[in-house]
Amino acid sequence: MKKFIIVLTLIILISCGKDNSTVSWLKKVDTTYFNMQIPEKWEVIDPKSDSIPKPKTWNVELVWLSDNVKYWFLSNIIVLSQKVEKVISSKDFSIVNYVWATWEYSEFTKLDSEEFVFEDWDKSTLYTFEAKYNIKSPKLKYLQIWKICNVSTWLLITVGISTDIKNLTAYKDILKTFKCL
Repeated sequence: MKKFIIVLTLIILISCGKDNSTVSWLKKVDTTYFNMQIPEKWEVIDPKSDSIPKPKTWNVELVWLSDNVKYWFLSNIIVLSQKVEKVISSKDFSIVNYVWATWEYSEFTKLDSEEFVFEDWDKSTLYTFEAKYNIKSPKLKYLQIWKICNVSTWLLITVGISTDIKNLTAYKDILKTFKCL
């Protein structure tokens, strides 16, 4: 019985120590500022492409599109960067920028907010909301999180999905793989 308890304890400790890099449906992507794992079948789009909206004060780092069309829309992940203007925590940065997001989007409806802990133990807030990117776009569901990397770069990670997707676990699992370099 004592051996059984020791073996069971070891199995539990080993399984708790698993990281997201073992998730078979994800592939690792490296950039200048970060690496992240995305679904294997998703396509990387050139950030300089004319089909990508150009934010006024942010740089588009990477864009990924899913392989599943739903209502003429492809789920996507966009990572934007900007040089740090003021040193604040990722959590404070997320709060300030969430307020900005409520003004920038049309038909904004907050669905949820939750504490998010990155791999490096940095804390932020993950916001889930529905909105239109602009008056011509369809209403979508967004998961948005902000992160400060290397004290010099602000990053905004946005997942855009159809409003009828209810289970967000897979998308949160993708966000959990984000790591500053």
